[in-house]
Amino acid sequence: MTEFIIFIVVIFLYALFKGFNKKSSHSTQPLLETDYSGYKPINVSTLIGDIEKTDELSFVLNPKCHQKLTLIGTDYDSVKKIRNILEEHFNEGIYYAEKELTQTLLTTGAECKEIKEYIQESIDKIATIFEGLKSKSIEWKNAGEKDKIDLEIEFKTKAMSELQIKPYAKLERLLLYKSDVFKVLVKYCNKFGVDNFITYITHAEDINKVSAVSADDPERKHYEELEKLGLFKRGSNIELKFILKLLKMKDINELYKDILDKPFTRKNEADEFALSQNKENLLLRLGKILSLRELFQAIPINIDNVSIENLNNTLSSTREISKLIILTFIHCFYSAHHKASNLENKHIYKEWQIDFIEDGCGYCKNKSKNIYDINNYPETPFHIGCRCGVRPIIKENLEDIL
Repeated sequence: MTEFIIFIVVIFLYALFKGFNKKSSHSTQPLLETDYSGYKPINVSTLIGDIEKTDELSFVLNPKCHQKLTLIGTDYDSVKKIRNILEEHFNEGIYYAEKELTQTLLTTGAECKEIKEYIQESIDKIATIFEGLKSKSIEWKNAGEKDKIDLEIEFKTKAMSELQIKPYAKLERLLLYKSDVFKVLVKYCNKFGVDNFITYITHAEDINKVSAVSADDPERKHYEELEKLGLFKRGSNIELKFILKLLKMKDINELYKDILDKPFTRKNEADEFALSQNKENLLLRLGKILSLRELFQAIPINIDNVSIENLNNTLSSTREISKLIILTFIHCFYSAHHKASNLENKHIYKEWQIDFIEDGCGYCKNKSKNIYDINNYPETPFHIGCRCGVRPIIKENLEDIL
């Protein structure tokens, strides 16, 4: 009977440890969508360290971690602000922090050294692979101008797919980042305000476009501020030919039905007719179907000779960089937390394996094929934007566990 009771206890303990093992497997696979609600670390610094200054304008956010996050080009107060943003959003998730962090990067001018290096290394590798594909392609040598444009897209896509290390990000967007353009963004975001300047460059890409922004639109205040700053035209100050683009042909037919012999059948003819009429009369008629106060149009300005396209591309990549900083910072903490927990229970494990995310990169996939000795704990994340975790493998011999 005693032996039976011991057997039952052993089975219970084994099942308990197996359940713990599964829980570890799940909890060490943090994704962007992972819900960390209700689990804010009591003392982040204990596991990842305090901000460490490495140079006059260079600070490591997480000095105790395997994957460092070094912010450059800014001062300690700005870095501390960024660290606070990261810590404050443990309970809320990545997307709550992204906008605030992006705005902070765009006002402080802080850049992440490791992400900048990754971007440049990847661009260089893609260029090398791309040139190799061109030189080997018989089709390229005989292709016409348009076919070469098509082949370039194909080769660049293939070159990007061959990168071994890929962070969890929109890679094509991330690689559009240009440090010199980022500095121009920072300059004008500080001059006009972050939200104001972002609103401006978003609309200035199509300088002929007129936007209708109603009074109850939360973004309206930015448009009105931009008008005061001389970056937007408003209402009757916008050329009528651009306002007419907001109307359909049937709208113009309705506006002038009292004087038209027959309705127009082509939009360009309807526009030409409207523009040939008395301006004051046209504005009066337009006021019946449009609120001119709602209409805004960006005014073209010289932004340090940088194109609007480049500004928008670098803005998009800065948002990706913000997400990567947040993701990597959070995963560094949880990796350190799991390491401490796993090593505390080291006596019940025989080895370590990598929890590989199904859509992870080639580098991490190769890492996941390894079995790590119990005295050789693998340090994760392996790279910026890595989502891999460590899974302990429990000992099979129940007597060893007990």
